Amino acid sequence: ERVVVIQPGSRNLRLGLATDAFPKIVPHVIARRVHTANHEAAAQANALPVKLGNDDDDAFLAALEGAEQELNYRLTKRKLINNPHQQVLSFNEPSQPEKIPDHNDPYRVEWTDVEAQPDHVALRIPHGTPDYLVRYPIRNGALNQRDYKSLQEAAGDLATLWTDVFYEELNIEASELKDYHAVLVVPDAFHRPTVLEMVQVLLQHMNLRAVVVTQDAVACTFGAGTSLACVVDLGAQTTSVTCVEDGFCIAGSKHRMVYGGDDMTVFFCDLLRQSAFPYREIDLTRMYDWLLAEELKERFCSMSEADLAVRTQMFYVRLPGQTTQKYSLKMFDETMLVTLLPFVPRVLAYRKKMADLATLARGSSTFGLSEAQDDYSIQDENAMAIDGTPSSATAAADTDPLWLALDEAIARSISTASSDDRVKKLYGNIICVGGGALIPGLADALEDRLRYSASVLALGTDRVRVVTHPRDMDPRAVAWKGAAVMSRLDCASEMWLSRSEWAEAGLRCLRER
Repeated sequence: ERVVVIQPGSRNLRLGLATDAFPKIVPHVIARRVHTANHEAAAQANALPVKLGNDDDDAFLAALEGAEQELNYRLTKRKLINNPHQQVLSFNEPSQPEKIPDHNDPYRVEWTDVEAQPDHVALRIPHGTPDYLVRYPIRNGALNQRDYKSLQEAAGDLATLWTDVFYEELNIEASELKDYHAVLVVPDAFHRPTVLEMVQVLLQHMNLRAVVVTQDAVACTFGAGTSLACVVDLGAQTTSVTCVEDGFCIAGSKHRMVYGGDDMTVFFCDLLRQSAFPYREIDLTRMYDWLLAEELKERFCSMSEADLAVRTQMFYVRLPGQTTQKYSLKMFDETMLVTLLPFVPRVLAYRKKMADLATLARGSSTFGLSEAQDDYSIQDENAMAIDGTPSSATAAADTDPLWLALDEAIARSISTASSDDRVKKLYGNIICVGGGALIPGLADALEDRLRYSASVLALGTDRVRVVTHPRDMDPRAVAWKGAAVMSRLDCASEMWLSRSEWAEAGLRCLRER
């Protein structure tokens, strides 16, 4: 009853009592009032944590060619209608919105009135409000070093955000936290300084009694009720693949790629622009437009070939101080091209994103950590985590692990298994979790692409099984549920790191557990 499970993500925070059936989901974002002199800096920092758009149309079209080739390969046996793109353009170009009065809009948005000095809601502050700085403390699975001056500043926002969410969502007062334990779920290939800061926040700033740190893939196997699996986590900003056996990550099986759902959203928006998207003012640096693009991606995108057709869809645009507008549009292969991004990740321009990761890899000492601490790594030495990210700008794209296609990363991860029997079992139990696992048709597409590698690695077998909803659960909540299960097991009693132990030994205690 007094164990809280916390799974912090780049976009959302999932937390709840271990006895709860489902976690609470809260946007992992905070808005702070800034001084007048910092208005310009606030406007710059309020940009969303992804590279938006492409530098030029030629580069985008050249990159798009790779995705189209992949799609054409998959559709060689299907008969498509004539001139589908012309049909889409001829419908979208003259399309005009229909205004919907507020009394006819049951889903109208209550925008945050900043003049009232609100406690909530950061995502509904109108774009361009100069008095508030909106930031995500977590970026690419680690503490945000782009928008914060130090790890400690980002950790301070985490402490404020988490303490508030404990009270608002779980009704736990700050004075009661000393009686609670916490299970912290971290990425498989985690950023070591980030984990240390998070534990510091929980035990010192929030004053919890004890903490257990577990990796995402391990928690997923507990949530799925299996002891051996290849776990694929399709997150908002990163994608990871890890093989787990009996509660331990198999050495050398971790792969971490720097693409995720946010990149799909950006790519989808660019594709819609190419098809004369009727809401031509869309700007992904504005939070409400970003949320609209996310909604369209979740509603319409699919990997299922049966869904590929010219379809007419409707969507609503709700802007601060304006009447709701209803748009109609047609789409064709845009909804499938965007889902192919994990298989052809080079269609995106990652230069800025990779530079951020390289800075993160080198930046630990920048924030006051000693060289001895910077050299230490809790994770397996073969894991492709941020600490192991190549920082050279001349690294060959063909060998760069950050650019691995999803199916190739899975094949490489499974190939680290020590026996043929284990390889066969791993191919027969691939668990996809995270928001990306909700893409319709993902399981079939992955199985098709993995059958060849399975036949080579697994001595001729072509049995591949991909599970996107283990035990009929929401794939976004599998890790959280698994961590809740872990906290109730007898073995968890040896893993708790108490507040007093952390004060006495700190890093050494965390490493031993």
